[in-house]
Amino acid sequence: MIGYYVHHQGRGHLHHAQCIAAHVPGPSTILSSLPRPNAWHRPWVALPPDDTVDPVDATAQGRLHWVPLHHDGHRERMGILARWIAQTRPAVFVSDVSVEVAVLVRLLGIPVVVAAMRGDRQDEAHRLGYDLANVLLAPWPGSLPEPGWPAHWHAKAVHTGSISRYDGRPRPMTRCGGNRPGADNEVVVMLGAGGADITPEQLREAAEATPDWSWTVLGGPGTHWVEDPWPLLCRASVVITHAGRTPSRSAPQRACPPS
Repeated sequence: MIGYYVHHQGRGHLHHAQCIAAHVPGPSTILSSLPRPNAWHRPWVALPPDDTVDPVDATAQGRLHWVPLHHDGHRERMGILARWIAQTRPAVFVSDVSVEVAVLVRLLGIPVVVAAMRGDRQDEAHRLGYDLANVLLAPWPGSLPEPGWPAHWHAKAVHTGSISRYDGRPRPMTRCGGNRPGADNEVVVMLGAGGADITPEQLREAAEATPDWSWTVLGGPGTHWVEDPWPLLCRASVVITHAGRTPSRSAPQRACPPS
C-alpha cells in the first residue's frame, strides 16, 4: 500500500497524484481535505480542514509552515493520518506537499517521498522536509536541475519530466480533418484554482490592447470552473499559464507546459 497526501491548494497536486497512481500497479490511498473526484476509484481518506484566519504560532517560530496551536482541525487531521499509518502500515508515503505531513510520516518510521518544487526552498521548513525525505520527486527533466540545491538533494532526486493529465490524450480533430481546431488569434489564460497574482484588471487591459484576439480565462476570481479544459487548450493559438510549477518570488520564472 502507498499512502499519498494531497494538499488542498489548487488542483495540480490532485492531478499529479492521479497521474502517478495510474502507473502504480499496487494499491494506493489518497488522504486529503479536497472533495473526492468521481474519477478516483481507489481508497480515499477525508481530512478535516485546518485553515484559520487567526492562527497562533502557525510556523512554530519559523521552523515549520503550518502548525497553528490549539486548532481542532489541525489536531484531528494529524491524528487521522497517524491512525491510518498505524493501521495500514504503508510501504511508502508520498507528501504532495506538506513538510508537516512528511515529518509525521518519517517519525512513524515510514519511508517518505516528498514532491519537490522549483525555486528557492532554503527556508528552515523546506530544508527539514527535503533533508528527511528518502526520495525527492522532481517533475522536471534531469537535464535542467534546480540550481542551488545541495548535493545530497540532487543525489536522491527522481526526475520524471513534466507530469500532465493530458499525456497520451489525442488532440480533437477539426471539421476539415486537421489536428489543430479553432480560429486564429485565440488566447486561453489558465490560472487554475490555486490562486494567482494576476488581477482581472490586468487581464482586461491585455484584452483591450489586443482587439484582434479573443480571450478566454480559466480559473482565477470571477470566472467559471471548467473541469476539462483540454479542448480549449488545443483550440487556442496562445496559452498563458503558470502550469502549477510556480517558483518562489526570489527565484527566476520558468515556463512549463500545462499540467
